[in-house]
Amino acid sequence: MDDRRRGGATRGDSLRALVDRVAGWMDALPGEERAVGLAVVDPPVVRAAVAHALGAGPAGAWRVDVAPLTLAVLTGHGGRWNLRSLGAAGCVPPIREPGPDRPH
Repeated sequence: MDDRRRGGATRGDSLRALVDRVAGWMDALPGEERAVGLAVVDPPVVRAAVAHALGAGPAGAWRVDVAPLTLAVLTGHGGRWNLRSLGAAGCVPPIREPGPDRPH
């Protein structure tokens, strides 16, 4: 979510505006089955993304503790998002795509 030319994640948005902006970005990602991607963002954006994935709204964003270099793994399918894991980088198991020997 490279929005630095418009002021970035901390451009003074209200919490509602930030969650709405992050939700719009997430939901606009292409494909029915969201591809694995990487977004390097500020902690408030991680909070907003997790809150959106959980349907927790802006109030829920402040209930998510995000340390520097936190790795959030979110998956999307069928128009909804899920939180797969949230933790320090290096402590989260690798994403293994489902296959014949690894069902969902």
